[in-house]
Amino acid sequence: MYVDITGGTDSRKFYVESMMRFCHDKLMPRMKSLVINVYIKSFGKDSSCGYCVPIDNGKSPRNFDIELNNSLKLRPFLETIAHEMVHVKQYARNELVENAGVGKHLWKGAWIGDEVDYYDLPWEIEAHGRETGLFIRYIQKHNLCAKSWTKSI
Repeated sequence: MYVDITGGTDSRKFYVESMMRFCHDKLMPRMKSLVINVYIKSFGKDSSCGYCVPIDNGKSPRNFDIELNNSLKLRPFLETIAHEMVHVKQYARNELVENAGVGKHLWKGAWIGDEVDYYDLPWEIEAHGRETGLFIRYIQKHNLCAKSWTKSI
């Protein structure tokens, strides 16, 4: 996996790369050909935490852009990385095909329309469901559990 990081402090860049490699090893360890461009930036009035966009190459995507909201505190920042890496896994394995039809996404062979609420989208249920577990396993692996920033918000 190749990761290119733009923006953010050296500390943030370290955590981005470290968390991404951890998630890669847990979610898709055999997938070596991924290229991920990460942009750490201010989202302004947008209250979103992050975005993952596959770069279409006509087959299973292996190139991605991930945007991360630099205003997040460290724990939600790392949880957002885990969340977006779940989306990388979904796209790379063709579990999720973005904009497969007008106003629709293809999720594991089923069409899902844009009228479905964000929190009811199956790919978001998986990403939200896995982000905390990945974060906890990451801080355990790196002996960070005693740090105050690792505690629940």
